[in-house]
Amino acid sequence: MILSTFLIVFICAVPASETGVEYIPSDSRLYEDIDLLKTSGLISTLPSTSRPWPRKELFRLFLEADSNGKSQHLNLAQRAALYRLSWEF
Repeated sequence: MILSTFLIVFICAVPASETGVEYIPSDSRLYEDIDLLKTSGLISTLPSTSRPWPRKELFRLFLEADSNGKSQHLNLAQRAALYRLSWEF
């Protein structure tokens, strides 16, 4: 009983940063790139939650934009945004 109580307290005391979910800071340049790609039509969906978003969600958005961009002629700003995102992920 004491051991199970200790484990419950220990598990609940683990900070969110140690749970494996990494969030991109709200002031990151990556959000500007995502916004540009969204307004360009390369991203059709955005998370319904407010920022910061999990790193894996931004990666998903990058993959969507990259996939959609393969069939279009991209301007310099779009290519630069995809390049920065690809460097990050």
